[in-house]
Amino acid sequence: MRCAYVILIMALFWVTETVPLAVTSLLPVIMFPILGILDSREVCSCYMNDTIMVFVGGMILAIAIEHCNLHLRIALTVMRFVGCSHTKLLGGICVVTGFISMWVSNTAACAMMIPIIFAILEELEK
Repeated sequence: MRCAYVILIMALFWVTETVPLAVTSLLPVIMFPILGILDSREVCSCYMNDTIMVFVGGMILAIAIEHCNLHLRIALTVMRFVGCSHTKLLGGICVVTGFISMWVSNTAACAMMIPIIFAILEELEK
């Protein structure tokens, strides 16, 4: 029953966003050991699995790409080679995504492509 209360509180926080979503997602790490639902080691091991680490690594790579402005270089290079046609741009983005996916996981490639695509959209608006 105590677990249901924690889930209900988390659902309420997610819906109302009274607490930031990142804080809400970490609520079980604090509440489950305090209420005796699960040991802290068991709860934390759920947060540190391979899938989560792939997402975290992809996000770190995306932030690094954005930090050194590599996303602008890639976006401008794609636009220079394929032009500004929507169809050609889609093909260029697919080629870049496929190229990145050869070395990193697909989720990391998608995370890395987000700043690149936003840079292309910003250039198209100019």
